[in-house]
Amino acid sequence: RFAPPKFAGVRTFAGLPLWDRAEKFDFGILGVPFDGGASYNPGARFAPSEIRASSRRIDKFNRLYNIALQRTGLTVVDLDDLTVTPYDLMKAHKQIQSAAEDLMQIGRLVVLGGDSTVVQPVLRAAHRVYNASVGPFAVVHFGASLGTGDSTWGHIPQEPAPLF
Repeated sequence: RFAPPKFAGVRTFAGLPLWDRAEKFDFGILGVPFDGGASYNPGARFAPSEIRASSRRIDKFNRLYNIALQRTGLTVVDLDDLTVTPYDLMKAHKQIQSAAEDLMQIGRLVVLGGDSTVVQPVLRAAHRVYNASVGPFAVVHFGASLGTGDSTWGHIPQEPAPLF
């Protein structure tokens, strides 16, 4: 039996298996399709699915280091997308933080946002979970916008707020 080609099948990040909710994982890819905090350019809700689509060509074998993901002993899974309300920023942040806290009890997260406001509830969850158990933690954040603009009509946009 052959493996399906990379352009077919369920769209997960880099063709990783979907999490079956019974297993523990070392790293889980979590999509948070939310852009309710965007003040000017909504559309970041589509980012998790587009990142997954673009990741289909990622090979799980690294020729430079001669290592295969399957041989590392790590369990890396796609956790699918988190379902959050698209209409209420504060409620969505509570939903994101709660889910992230639960998942961080099981393994480490790689979060595919959404707008930059998604960072804040994830950082709050990490602070609650990791500071209590392992101490300081590191965050790597890639953003699609600079988030350095001035106020507009006396209002500072929400997008860069979690990063200042």
